[in-house]
Amino acid sequence: MKKFINTAVAVFLCICFLFSLSSCNFGGKTVKIPKKKVALLVAPESEYPDDFRAAQKLAGEFPDTIVIKEYSDSRILKEGNAQIIEISKKIAQDSSFGAIVYARGTQFCLDAIAAAKLINEDLLFYCIEPEDDIDTVATFSTAVVAVDWEKACEDIVKSAKSAGARSFVMFSFNRHTADNPLYASISGFIKSACEENHIIYKFVESKDPIYSSSLTECEVSVNEAVLSMISKKEIEGNRNVALFSTDVTVQKTLVEIAQTHNYIYVSPELPSAYSGIFSRYNLLDSTSDKAYSDVVKAVIDSVNGDSTSSGKLFVYDFDLIELFERTCIYSAFDVLCKPSKGEKIYKNLVKRADELFDKTEYSFKGDETYSNLIYLYSPAFSLIEKPESK
Repeated sequence: MKKFINTAVAVFLCICFLFSLSSCNFGGKTVKIPKKKVALLVAPESEYPDDFRAAQKLAGEFPDTIVIKEYSDSRILKEGNAQIIEISKKIAQDSSFGAIVYARGTQFCLDAIAAAKLINEDLLFYCIEPEDDIDTVATFSTAVVAVDWEKACEDIVKSAKSAGARSFVMFSFNRHTADNPLYASISGFIKSACEENHIIYKFVESKDPIYSSSLTECEVSVNEAVLSMISKKEIEGNRNVALFSTDVTVQKTLVEIAQTHNYIYVSPELPSAYSGIFSRYNLLDSTSDKAYSDVVKAVIDSVNGDSTSSGKLFVYDFDLIELFERTCIYSAFDVLCKPSKGEKIYKNLVKRADELFDKTEYSFKGDETYSNLIYLYSPAFSLIEKPESK
């Protein structure tokens, strides 16, 4: 009898142990771990530090399940196949993987998904913030999570207005406004938000950093454009001008111009603290392995520690990127553990996102055509105030 009891206890403990391995609790959110691995595709830290660091954090929490695969930014591709396509195909050939999550749907992400599906149609595909046509990406993907740029642009313009903006100048180039559906939509939303807030909207065609002979050439062209507008009295030479760009190189220059001319800067490539100010003060190395809140603090401290800074600069103090990645990872885990399609995946995405936003204010909307596509945003821009101005 005693032997039987001991055996029963041992079996019970083994079952408990196995269950503990297959189900974990993170921040009060229960996550069941699938048998299949999930590939998290991300560009190197030097290209997308926000995506990369969020991915590293998730892989650290699920080391046996999440596998990070790095690829170079496909937008600078000159010849041959983009790495994002080749890596996706290799993952599709490996039966140990059940899903691919694209931390940022850069150019050729759609081609990567299509190529991988030809090899393994059972793979799950989650895409975050696609730069290709979002409707087409949704057609090929299990789920798509994107920024609600209509709400984000409203927030950006209202933030600029709160700092006194009467004019809003957007710098961009043909590769973004004509060849990139995502950035083209942002331009339209910014213009509409300016009209609603009675702010003068100006668009300036800047040099494309990729096709310039040097980054300095791009920076000089942006500076010259601003000085030309001032001399022609197209914009006022005071604090009433907001500067914006969707390109990180141009953003860095705009921060410097805002600081020199007392202008307003509220300009993310994607709502994140890793924007122009982050680049302006070369914070990549000094904030390595830091929590997002520490990165925000480093940005604020850098601005406040700069005696030459006189502009009105904004920082985005909510880690939207990690929330996007975590929403997709958790949903992929759920679907791999309990296969589902269509409306059920949509409800799962909404449930996971709502749990992760917790008490944070956010906006959400689904897509009328594609039930696997959701748009999210949280208004989190705050003005960096100099200690003496508080």
